Amino acid sequence: MGDSDADGPFQNARELSAKLGESQQVRPCMGTQWFRFAYGREPTDEDACTVDSFAMALGKGDGDLPSSLLTFVVTDAFRFRGGVQ
Repeated sequence: MGDSDADGPFQNARELSAKLGESQQVRPCMGTQWFRFAYGREPTDEDACTVDSFAMALGKGDGDLPSSLLTFVVTDAFRFRGGVQ
């Protein structure tokens, strides 16, 4: 595996969760995964700002997921998204 800021040993799920929550490299991945879930589609190049803003919100909110999810649901892309195709 490559060099990651989440590398290293952990004893249990709580320690793993803490490592992942503190990782600067995990946040963009979380942003992408939550985007896929919330919007029901793959992000496009036009969605990069939304995914990035979610990753930044995770960093500012000390990993507070409910507060960070507000970043997604207040966007026009979420509020006015089209139906399932």
